[in-house]
Amino acid sequence: MASKFLGVDAGATKTRAVLYDAAGVMLYESIQGHGNIIVNEAIALQNVTNAIAQCLEQVSETDQISLLLGMAGIDISNKSKQVKRSLEIKFPILQQVAVINDGYLGMVAALKGRDGVFVISGTGSIVYGQKQDTVLRVGGYGHLLGDEGSAYWIGYELFKGLTYFIDTKQPISPFYQAFLTSEGVSEANAYDLIRKFYTLTKQEVAEYALWVSQLAENENNEAIWLLKKAARALAKQVKLILNRLAFTPNFLFAFSGSVLVKNPVVLAALLEQLPDVTLLKEVVEPTKAVYYYWTREENRCLQLV
Repeated sequence: MASKFLGVDAGATKTRAVLYDAAGVMLYESIQGHGNIIVNEAIALQNVTNAIAQCLEQVSETDQISLLLGMAGIDISNKSKQVKRSLEIKFPILQQVAVINDGYLGMVAALKGRDGVFVISGTGSIVYGQKQDTVLRVGGYGHLLGDEGSAYWIGYELFKGLTYFIDTKQPISPFYQAFLTSEGVSEANAYDLIRKFYTLTKQEVAEYALWVSQLAENENNEAIWLLKKAARALAKQVKLILNRLAFTPNFLFAFSGSVLVKNPVVLAALLEQLPDVTLLKEVVEPTKAVYYYWTREENRCLQLV
């Protein structure tokens, strides 16, 4: 068994590497810039390398180190093997190296290496499921092809709903009246918001989910309906995982991301559409996935012997 574990969470905004001892206790951490290999491969890899190097300065030559790197965009880039080999060459002290998607890293941490389902719904969305030796994902294709039930999707649906009133000339509902007012736009100039939509970044569209959530907290029925629609979109993806992996009721269920963490309406509506689950609410540091990942691997090998 490794004497130390090194977990790296290379995300869209920052890279965090944490060194753990054999019992999973944090020893040291390094924070660097973004680690998204799609945005800028050279910078992302340099940030990851720097973070790992700083952590390895804290170990001795006799330590056996197992590394788990969760990297944003690694699936799309199809460079996990290349990155893995590069790290093995640069850091020969590493006994074991695995490179996975940063979302998968979050799942391993949240489920503590156990079988179950993990849903992420923040700016984007993705669903993971793990059962025995099989890991599946549904969604996670970005805002152009997916991200159903995410903050971006809620913002997109908000603007899309406005087009109904523009096209049909039906009286605008109180919810959309509030939307126009919040944007300082008159009903006669509602189309200005459609023009605005096409100037917004993905993150800016996603931020409108907060406005919808605030109205839902004030018991606005249309806002609540939109959030429940997001929950239905997420539930559809979860059910695909449940069917493909043949999960039975009371499976472990964990989640992360602002839409689920900060919107009780969405979480409650999602759970209502699923079989009975064992809900895991504990927030687990993503980099600690390294401990659960390699411990699971060793236990699995022992069972197969």
